[in-house]
Amino acid sequence: MIAFALPSIVGLTLAVVPAKSEAELQQAVEAVLNASKDKGIVVAIAADREKAALGDEFVVEVGVQNKGDGPDKVKDLGLDTQSIAFEIDWTDGKGKPFLYTETHESYAKPAEFKMNDLKPGDKLWKSFTLPTLKEAPYKIKAIYKGGVSEVRSNTVTIAVGEGEEAKELGVVAESTKGTFTIRFFADDAPNTALHFVRQVKAGFYSDKSIFRLEPSRLFQTGDPKGDGTGTAGYTIKGELNPRKHVEGTISMARANHPDGGGTQFFVCLSPTPFFDGGPPPGGYPCTAFGEVVSGIDVIREIGKLDVAEWKLPDGKTTWHKPVEPVGITKMSLQLIDKQTEQKQ
Repeated sequence: MIAFALPSIVGLTLAVVPAKSEAELQQAVEAVLNASKDKGIVVAIAADREKAALGDEFVVEVGVQNKGDGPDKVKDLGLDTQSIAFEIDWTDGKGKPFLYTETHESYAKPAEFKMNDLKPGDKLWKSFTLPTLKEAPYKIKAIYKGGVSEVRSNTVTIAVGEGEEAKELGVVAESTKGTFTIRFFADDAPNTALHFVRQVKAGFYSDKSIFRLEPSRLFQTGDPKGDGTGTAGYTIKGELNPRKHVEGTISMARANHPDGGGTQFFVCLSPTPFFDGGPPPGGYPCTAFGEVVSGIDVIREIGKLDVAEWKLPDGKTTWHKPVEPVGITKMSLQLIDKQTEQKQ
């Protein structure tokens, strides 16, 4: 049995109380909605602060109003590709924005959202908590797809990590075999990395067994069930990128679908081009979203453990698991020195 440890955040100053109350946020959203000249379904947002530290979270209030002449059927608000996605641009206009969102239940069975008969003037409200990852100004819009057509909100800007330019957000993973540190490929897999940060902060990755170990290839963890079938109740879209799967690469495990990732991840023990999409034909491309920057000796020690064959609950798939119980006891967000990029 792996001892349980509460989550912690090392070396970070976090804002516990939002800078603005929910009532103040709704007033700010109301002002945007009232000023809008658009007709039909309109969406507007306001943020609870203008600045945030790396590793902090901030709250975005979303309001959806029917400014049309008749009633309209719309879905409840939720972080889902069918409802709300946040378009985030942290490139200062030099690159492409990305979407922070998820899909509930599974890619094969989308979530069923409650439908609302929104009369003219009526509104829907919801607060969303967003994590931070990269030092940059975050320009954020909400995209709402819960009506007949997609609608976009105003833009809010959050200055993240001011004065922390020499640092980046990483994760310290404490295992039963020692500690290793992870840095993120923030620009290559931003949605994947942000969800990982969110779950680390929530303590999700503490007390998780390393339930799979393929010698010389990888070990896998992050499953609440510990048998390869567990999820946190959502999946995220794959973010395939040029990063290669080499020793120390952190990558998102997934089901047999490109957008089947969630919380399970694996650590590469050697170059594994199969997960880059290489041979055999097609490979099995997965989203590389980080790398081990210290504690590689711990990774190697885990990779040398004795293993035994076991079958997944489907009774068909055969994996290997460590004979000796091993796992992640605790994960913490931590500011680490900014790394110099190495060409792969």
